[in-house]
Amino acid sequence: MTKCAIVTGAARGIGLVTAKQFLAMGWAVALVDRDREELDRAISPLGAQAAAMPYDISDPDQVATMITDTLAAFGRIDALVNNAIPLNRYGSEDEIANVIVFLRSDKASFVTGQVIAADGGFDSTGVGLPALRV
Repeated sequence: MTKCAIVTGAARGIGLVTAKQFLAMGWAVALVDRDREELDRAISPLGAQAAAMPYDISDPDQVATMITDTLAAFGRIDALVNNAIPLNRYGSEDEIANVIVFLRSDKASFVTGQVIAADGGFDSTGVGLPALRV
């Protein structure tokens, strides 16, 4: 039986990297994004199905502190946040995709009811993003 996944925000960044990881594992993957032109460019070499879906990246509550092309374009990267991350660096799209793919895999079959902060230790410092907002 083929496993399948639907990945939203898949035209670029974490979504696209996650979709590529699932595809590399032989999964059937539907890539979804509201930017149809970018999505078409992203899926053309992958052979996956795509559908348009709205997602508002301008809403700060829907944006995590991670280096992506989108965050760089919106100027979300600053020294204050970087200094608050114990690993002293931002995560990569691949590192976040690794966690997503793991949680969806059979290797996580006994993981339930957990909050997994793939954030370089940022959450464990107790600072959190609300404390950084002025």
